[in-house]
Order: sequence, then C-alpha cells, then structure tokens
Amino acid sequence: MQNDESIRKDLEASLPPIIPRHGIGKYGIPYSEGHMANVDSRGEGPVGAMTIGRKVVYPRAALIEWLLARMTEKPAKPVRGAR
Repeated sequence: MQNDESIRKDLEASLPPIIPRHGIGKYGIPYSEGHMANVDSRGEGPVGAMTIGRKVVYPRAALIEWLLARMTEKPAKPVRGAR
C-alpha cells in the first residue's frame, strides 16, 4: 500500500483547488454527496467547507486531510486451504 505522503501528492496533483460536494464522485472521492452532506451536518466533514453561492465546496487541502484521517489498511484474508 502507498504511504500517506505518496497518496497526498497524488491527490494534490489530480484534484482541483476547490472541490464541489455536488458530483464529488467524479473526482474519485469514494463518498456520495449525500454522505458528505450527512457528515457535514454532524460537524464531522472536512474542516473549511464553505459555500459559494448555494454550492458547498471543499478546499483541496482540507478534503485530502479528511480522507487521509479515514484511511486504514485492510488486513489480507487468509487463503482457504493454504498451509
């Protein structure tokens, strides 16, 4: 698995400076806009979320930090029948 710094650099290179909640999935973010609205309403979303007009947007750095804080490595499952 890539380390956090490598993932951070990849995300910084691929994401625009401001990411709108609407259509967030098209940027490769693995959460729906509904989920993001829910975590924002509980105060658990990316710090620094703001509105531009009527649209909620996230600064790239805040969204990256939020994503990295939620990453965990999934342990490999043992292969059945392997010795």
